[in-house]
Amino acid sequence: MPNQSSLNTENPNHYHLITEKMHIEVMGGVRIDKLDTMRCTLKLTHKETEQSIRQGLDLYSSSYVTAFIRRAATKIGAGIEHIEQSLDVLTDELEKYKLAENTKATEEVKERKLTKEEQLRAMNYGKKKGLHLRLMEDLGKAGIVGEESNRIILFYVLATHITNKPLHAIVQGASGSGKTHLLNSVVDLMPKTHVLNATDLSSKVLYYFREDELKNKILHFEDLDGVESSLLPLRELASKAEIARYVVVKDKNGRSRSMKQKTQGPVSIAGTTTQETVYEDNANRSFMLEVDSSKAQDKKILDYQRLKESGLVSYDQEQEAESRLQNLILTLKNVTIKNPYAVELTLPEQVFKPRRANMHYLNFIRAVTLMHQWQRESKVDQETGEEYIDVTLEDIRIANELMKAVLLKKSDELSGACREFFEQIKQGLTEEEKTFSSQAMRTALRMHPSSFSRYVKQLKERGYIQKTKGKTKGSTYHYKILVWDDYQLLKQGVAKMDEVLQELEKRAI
Repeated sequence: MPNQSSLNTENPNHYHLITEKMHIEVMGGVRIDKLDTMRCTLKLTHKETEQSIRQGLDLYSSSYVTAFIRRAATKIGAGIEHIEQSLDVLTDELEKYKLAENTKATEEVKERKLTKEEQLRAMNYGKKKGLHLRLMEDLGKAGIVGEESNRIILFYVLATHITNKPLHAIVQGASGSGKTHLLNSVVDLMPKTHVLNATDLSSKVLYYFREDELKNKILHFEDLDGVESSLLPLRELASKAEIARYVVVKDKNGRSRSMKQKTQGPVSIAGTTTQETVYEDNANRSFMLEVDSSKAQDKKILDYQRLKESGLVSYDQEQEAESRLQNLILTLKNVTIKNPYAVELTLPEQVFKPRRANMHYLNFIRAVTLMHQWQRESKVDQETGEEYIDVTLEDIRIANELMKAVLLKKSDELSGACREFFEQIKQGLTEEEKTFSSQAMRTALRMHPSSFSRYVKQLKERGYIQKTKGKTKGSTYHYKILVWDDYQLLKQGVAKMDEVLQELEKRAI
């Protein structure tokens, strides 16, 4: 056996092993996540002749290794036995390294176990009345400024990743509007080992995860616009909790055969986008939330920044709130939830795509109940023996309060930004007047001309306004509003959800 030094892995992309007569380099390193293969690119250099040979090789494939040894012996002038022994040493060293790194990686992602004291404290937090309000308060203490409805909706939605049917969310907003900060902040309140963060995703990478590696995880994308090539498998993973494809591989005899690559969920998918209109198949599967870009929200953020800079906001307070919320999630169980009121919960006629919206509504009620599970009596189905908890009227009340804005957005044919623009125009007019000039209105709203023109075009195309005066030299465009109270009617329609709840509450008295 030739003398050897241990494998040098200081550079993760360039390993070294030196034997008595051979300098072996592993170019590009090796994958530590797959222990059943040892594919690598080798560079073997004979110390005496200084001749080298380079070859991509699976060290676990004896036939390929044997052929490589013969070619190497001829090219670099080394003995077959010495090359064979050197490769055996390399294989042993790489195995030790991969096993050590794989074990380390497994330990790093191993879920943190709560101590008995932490678990008891977290369960007591979930058992006390007023949990919804305390969650709202702690989300603020954790450093999420404003966005009161969006942040609690996101928290409820992302918590469902532990269930068999997780929910998904897309946060919309212009560049610099705070959408990424909002989503990142809520994701940070989930247990670290439950989250996979990605800024980019190739079209095929989802098929290379271990079969259950994504199961009950949160797939978090800061920018969904950057992963368009992967949106199809992401949609399938969101809907069916499984994706699969067949690829061609070669067996040990070099014959081609098909192999199935499968990745299982379920997963909860969350991301942000700057697009005002999201592809329908993506939007239908997700809770669409639009960030608050109002001046009031700007003031909240600026005031919080000043307080933090002045030392009046405690970093420890933020960490304590974050820990409380993470620990609560860690205590939640994937419990069966039944809704005894489901058959009587109807959506307003104004809601767009009622089938999808209805499932969103019912699923969100389950999400609220999931979070309140420590306040619900555990029951047993007498026929199946299955344990479950019931949805309560309080859960429905909380869901109604939060879902109104979501359903309103789904019922409105205008994008959120265009709707806000249209309502701002109407605020500066009277219902009797209903006309405005583009120049005066753009000045009043302090908008960039391109944004103003884009929204005006959308409103004209959908019949909300019409041009009443053409542009001539020295004049400006004038428009008349054709639809005045549509948004108020939508709001009134969505508000009827509470009438159903009130009727249920009367019966319960």
